[in-house]
Amino acid sequence: MKLIQISLAVLMMAAVGAAIEVTYVDFPKTQVAAIRIEDYTKMGEAFGKLGSWAGPQGLLSSKTLWLSIYHANMFTIPEKPTPVDCAITVAGTVKPGEGMTLQEIGGSKYAKYVYKGPYDKLNQAWHDVLNEVMKSKEYTTADKPSLEVYINHPGQAKPEDLVTEIYLPVEPK
Repeated sequence: MKLIQISLAVLMMAAVGAAIEVTYVDFPKTQVAAIRIEDYTKMGEAFGKLGSWAGPQGLLSSKTLWLSIYHANMFTIPEKPTPVDCAITVAGTVKPGEGMTLQEIGGSKYAKYVYKGPYDKLNQAWHDVLNEVMKSKEYTTADKPSLEVYINHPGQAKPEDLVTEIYLPVEPK
């Protein structure tokens, strides 16, 4: 399915969101090591496991991206929890740790929004991004994974200072 199916309730939520600045960018093909979780409250645990695995191998640097990969439709209300992959970027030949997979992400165009604020407000930010894409004369949503890239984390910043890049996949209309 090319277009994301959106419920009327979600459209109404998106319509009341504030205008935001969305840019359209090419996200390069990128290899990641990922841990799939079913429960969002386990994200911190999954990222901790990734860091504990990657650190001793010298895989972490200032260029390492920490991100979440959402394979399911972000804008429908699921009947059951949808899995999310917690991931870090890795280069070269890497043997994933226990419970991890290697994936290639990106390689296409995304609507990008840099959100600053607490994680519990990310859902509204996603709706605001969707609202901007829906108004676009050039792009529509694409059936590919959505991404969140975490520029900092709660151990580094207060909730209001957390910075998250939101990437919603798009394609020409």
